Amino acid sequence: MAEGVDDDAQATARLFARVFAGGDGEAVLDWMRRVTIERELAPDAPGDELRDLEGQRRPVRWGCNMVKRGTHG
Repeated sequence: MAEGVDDDAQATARLFARVFAGGDGEAVLDWMRRVTIERELAPDAPGDELRDLEGQRRPVRWGCNMVKRGTHG
């Protein structure tokens, strides 16, 4: 990856870490994880419902990873 792009990614990760720092930010991330990542659907859930939930999980995982990266480098 180009150096400038990597620098931008790290700067963005630090922004995520600052935005979600503290009790309020942690509470928001916790809620987002509970309603997406930790949510389980019934075995007979329709495919469109599964795809919709996975579409919600992806940005939550991405955001959580950005916070970790911005906090721990």
